[in-house]
Amino acid sequence: MGLRHPEITQRVSQNLTTARDNVTERQIRNWFSEIKDYLVAKNLFEITKCPNRVFNVDESAFYLQPKGDKVLTRKGEKNVYRTGNDEKECITVLVTANAEGIMAPPMIVFTYTRVPGYISANIPESWGIGNSENG
Repeated sequence: MGLRHPEITQRVSQNLTTARDNVTERQIRNWFSEIKDYLVAKNLFEITKCPNRVFNVDESAFYLQPKGDKVLTRKGEKNVYRTGNDEKECITVLVTANAEGIMAPPMIVFTYTRVPGYISANIPESWGIGNSENG
């Protein structure tokens, strides 16, 4: 690449589902505002000050299809995404912890209607297994 357009380079893109690509900052702020309003209306807002009752869940999607080829992007770009990836071609792992630092066992979410026995037999007993339409 290089000499003709030194500001452009080739990188391998990260997969990004269309659903995640379409979320805006405004939608996220509105969601938090709605949750706060709900907790206040139900007289439950005080639970947010109790660290063992405040949880965070992070999900990691493991795509079952390979990443695409390299794409062109500006040099120094931190995140390079490929959108439009089929959400059904992944499994998801959920990791949950509370504000005190206590972690729950991981949960693996599959797209199967019933998780095959040979898979569930190889997952640690303390882990959770679930399913959803889109993994």
